[in-house]
Amino acid sequence: MANSVFSVAGKQDQRYVPDELFRVRAEEKSRSLRLGVVLAYSVAIYVMFVGWANQDGVYFGASSAPQYILGAIGAALVLALFVYPMWKVVGGGRWKSAQRWWFRAHVAFGVIAPVSIFSHANYQVVSSEAQISMALMLIVAVSGLIGRFLYARIYTVRGDKATAESLSRDKAYAKYKLAEHCQYAPRLRSSLQAYEIAALSSSRGFFDGVCRTLSYAVWTSWHEMSYRRELNEALLEEAHRLRWVSSQLGSERREAQQYLTLYLRSVRRMSGLSFYESMFSLWHGLHLPLLMMLLAAAVIHVLGV
Repeated sequence: MANSVFSVAGKQDQRYVPDELFRVRAEEKSRSLRLGVVLAYSVAIYVMFVGWANQDGVYFGASSAPQYILGAIGAALVLALFVYPMWKVVGGGRWKSAQRWWFRAHVAFGVIAPVSIFSHANYQVVSSEAQISMALMLIVAVSGLIGRFLYARIYTVRGDKATAESLSRDKAYAKYKLAEHCQYAPRLRSSLQAYEIAALSSSRGFFDGVCRTLSYAVWTSWHEMSYRRELNEALLEEAHRLRWVSSQLGSERREAQQYLTLYLRSVRRMSGLSFYESMFSLWHGLHLPLLMMLLAAAVIHVLGV
């Protein structure tokens, strides 16, 4: 290869495929699914907001069947929230496929449960007991969304915990593959080298690490379009030099963009890995007690009815 513009040290194992690449490819193929998830979250927030804004209205009659059904659904989902942590303890490192599905169900239950319980209460929170329960439920729901964000930063799509070594290997793989798709890309090479050097330089203290992690998350998203444009220009030059047909150019572009996304994501995750690990550990120590308090509040409510 002509003086690999992405300078990968050593030969890559051709059988090695990063787990994160599966996530990148799945995200590109499931944009409609992601839109559906965002829409579901939006509908849940909208329903709760409209109900709260019009809480003087009566949506269900007192002691009506829909009210009891919504309460039963909400209570069942709160109990189901404990299946995922129990599965992790019982399953350990086994049954990772089922563990991933239980995690997704755990997140979904954490969104549906507040909507069901809030609707069960006719969007009215009168007693102090109900106010405490509702506040705990909303705190747990927000905490769960924060945990979902942190989890995605330190775990792979297969459920394995990311390490500096695994991310470095993913980065090297992406650089190697990028070099295969476009050997001559001086502008892209300079841009990515500058990005990598700046992102992986050592931080000075905790707060500097926090600022760097957050700023590079924004920087990556902001500049990714620029990097994609430079990649597209390099591929067009390559297509002209090698006389590719349009279908071949399209295929090369799709694959190269996947490797570019993998590269940027690997560098960004390497720069913030220690920060996200610390935050996830802190979050985990707070989320489970909150979940236990929510369960206790739900039991007290059911017994008191």
